[in-house]
Amino acid sequence: MSERITPKNLRGLVDRINRTTGSPMTHGAMVGSKYSANPGHFCLDKNIGGWSLERVCNDGGGVTTILHRGTARELWDQGKAFLKGWEMAQEARRHD
Repeated sequence: MSERITPKNLRGLVDRINRTTGSPMTHGAMVGSKYSANPGHFCLDKNIGGWSLERVCNDGGGVTTILHRGTARELWDQGKAFLKGWEMAQEARRHD
């Protein structure tokens, strides 16, 4: 039987995706009295339909869906595949 995937597991995976891709580690910060998002930051979204991986696409906090909504296990498996693909692409670039 496979282990249960928790929100903590998913947050750790998203942190690893952000580190590996060189993306900002935080969603954003207050700049004076205004919030400014970090474009490029990968983040989780959870609602009644499950979990998805999103990426901030502008400083206003808009996001685009990278990995579509599913169970925690499905997002975990997709996230691991995403990382493996990224790492393989980086390796291929080093050999060019």
